[in-house]
Amino acid sequence: GRAACTATLRALCLLEEALVQCPGWREGGGALAPGASDAAGHGGAPPGLCGGGGGAGGALLDDWLCPALVRADAAEPLLGSAGWASLRALAVRCMALHASAEAGAAAAHWHFFASVLARYGSVAPSLPAGSEAAASAEAIVEACVAFLSDALLLHHEASSGAESVQRAGELFEALSRMLGAPTVARAVAARRGAAGGCLRPLLHRRLAERLCSLLLCGGPWLGLGRGRDDPAELAECAWHRQPHVCWSAAWLLLEAFCRRSAPPSPAAAAGAPAGGAGAAREAAAEAVHRARLLRFLGCLARASPAHAGLLALAGEVFLSTELWMLAAEPPSGVGRHAWQPVQLPRMVRFISRQLASACGGGPASARGAALSWFAGLWRPLALLCLEDATSPSLHEALLAALAAVGAGAPGAAFSSAAEWPAMAAEIAATTRLLADSRRGDPNHPHPALAPGSVCGRAATPLLRLAADLTPEVHGLPPGAGTSDWAGVATARRQRLRSALEEAGVDTGAVVATTRASLCGRPARASDRARAAGQRGFARRRLSRQRRAGEGAAAARPAAADAGA
Repeated sequence: GRAACTATLRALCLLEEALVQCPGWREGGGALAPGASDAAGHGGAPPGLCGGGGGAGGALLDDWLCPALVRADAAEPLLGSAGWASLRALAVRCMALHASAEAGAAAAHWHFFASVLARYGSVAPSLPAGSEAAASAEAIVEACVAFLSDALLLHHEASSGAESVQRAGELFEALSRMLGAPTVARAVAARRGAAGGCLRPLLHRRLAERLCSLLLCGGPWLGLGRGRDDPAELAECAWHRQPHVCWSAAWLLLEAFCRRSAPPSPAAAAGAPAGGAGAAREAAAEAVHRARLLRFLGCLARASPAHAGLLALAGEVFLSTELWMLAAEPPSGVGRHAWQPVQLPRMVRFISRQLASACGGGPASARGAALSWFAGLWRPLALLCLEDATSPSLHEALLAALAAVGAGAPGAAFSSAAEWPAMAAEIAATTRLLADSRRGDPNHPHPALAPGSVCGRAATPLLRLAADLTPEVHGLPPGAGTSDWAGVATARRQRLRSALEEAGVDTGAVVATTRASLCGRPARASDRARAAGQRGFARRRLSRQRRAGEGAAAARPAAADAGA
């Protein structure tokens, strides 16, 4: 049995090299018949079910690839897993190379590779780390993802638009189930020996690269850019028709900005054990990976109005779900200035600058970028600040968002958009409200809102921004900017959360896993209770301020009448 396995492995290695070097070998290949998805670990099927085509391609499937899969499935339970798991992975890779040459062959093999990915995508994380079975399962996952993404990007013109959108949805759904915590958290967990239940960081980075290709090159035929330049229509379409696309974009944003704790000093690194060289290489690979993701996100904002809206959607998903807790709450109990996995001000500043740079395409691009920034970034962030007035990170992110687009300056980035005066009016009213919320209340004091604290010092720059934005409000109705935008933003946030929940996306689990890996402990119930209590305190305080403001506004006309 072992000799047969070794001989088959050598033959498949030669076939793989031939398929890579000689594309002509891949032409004229047959298709998998309806029962062929039982191969590759699905129970074993007769070799005849894997054929169906003529020429060299059909003979290659009938004589080598499908029999190798069936032989591996039959021999592994009897002879052990040594060698057979690797044989199965190599056979699947050869089948992917063979089927990706032609549009017809790719379409015929789509169901097979989708079913194999669905199986091994859930099996691979549960296998023992470092074992042959885990390595072969991850190799099968990588081969299936490569084939399916190449089939969508290279051969989508051969199928109808509806079929391409459906297949893209299937692929994004399968990928979203494997994303989970960011790569940096998985790398830390792997070094601690607690990497069970997750894929290797290297495979995770390769999946991220495939997602970048799909999002950048596949936007028009994914249904994201077909006649939907309006950001509101884009958001509603993406939430309900492609929720996994929204989650994938948000996960890439988290992947780019999630970071480990500060690296050790050179002296501490010199005294580290010999295994530290591998950790240094992994850290360098993570840095290169994050740099590439930042370049990709920058290209995404300037590719088209639809792609810029997708970047804003990624930020909105981050701010509208529990992901923002990675930036707003301290991961340890040592104080408010403890290290945080995500620096929210940096992320918000980056997205705002990229959307501002998208305004160079003309008035239409400026309008789309302005609406995307306003609805997808500013309102969710301002809503969080109203709900939690004690978080320094939220305050700094709010100022970073306004500074990045030049709000209040004569040449604001979005000033060419027709809707900018109305946006400026709402921003001015909101900044005044936030400045009042960050002033210490002598009747209901809170330590984080004391005049000398970080949040207490936020009142001055917010009031300055509100004063700078006041000239933009001229010519608008007197009540402009004072509408119930918070209710609109809350309803929009709830719709987005519901769409993600229906799609099976659990952002709370991602936050808990990231905390447990990077911070050494999961989020405790006391942390969530403390944050909820702080938000409740802020809401009660804001309601008192609003009632006091309404009473003062009602008293002014009465005083004027009495004076007259």
